[in-house]
Amino acid sequence: ASAGAALEAAAVLACLAAGGTGPKLAAMLCVGLGLQWSGADSNAITQAAATAGEVAADESQDPEDVVCSACGHTQPERNMLLCDGCDAGYHMTCLKPELTVVPEGDWFCPSCCSEVKACALSQSAAIQHLGLLMLSDSGRQLLQRDQLLKRALPLLQKDAVAATAAAQQQGHGEAGLVKAVNKSLRAGMLYARAALHVAAQSAEEQPLLLAHGELSTVSICAHASAPICSTWD
Repeated sequence: ASAGAALEAAAVLACLAAGGTGPKLAAMLCVGLGLQWSGADSNAITQAAATAGEVAADESQDPEDVVCSACGHTQPERNMLLCDGCDAGYHMTCLKPELTVVPEGDWFCPSCCSEVKACALSQSAAIQHLGLLMLSDSGRQLLQRDQLLKRALPLLQKDAVAATAAAQQQGHGEAGLVKAVNKSLRAGMLYARAALHVAAQSAEEQPLLLAHGELSTVSICAHASAPICSTWD
């Protein structure tokens, strides 16, 4: 039943990662992990010049045009930003403070910024989500955004080492020993898988390393497992 629930959760996360909610999901994971999130510069954009409820849309506008959620108008179209979290449109001049250049990377509207910052995902839950996302192509692609998985590696390593230390402190024959060892193994495998994914991505970006024999599967596996295995010495 637990494995089935995990697979269902992985499928749901895969759909979210592949859809338009992917950037916001990545940002919420970063908040849970205590990492800087893409679009964090939007924190300075705390409000719009007006709220959607305070403006009246121009009835002469084409219904297919993007309407600014602040002023209710489509023009000028050239400085309209689309939120990467909800696709809402905002003129750069309708934000406080105004934006003079288009932000690099993801940009979140004031509403989505508030949702991301209010995310109550714990670090342990965020780590579990990382493991589930690594089970799907869309999840792995999402974790490559802004090197999210690579930046999370130290946290995964710390979690694996802590779980191993806790297992070692369990007395022989105690009821919690098996549970502690299983937790240690899961944490270690998650860190090893994450390290392999990061190394594989790095190898794709730098194919000459493989061509010259500077990077091999054996060396990757040894590097990934070393921090965990050393705690058992």
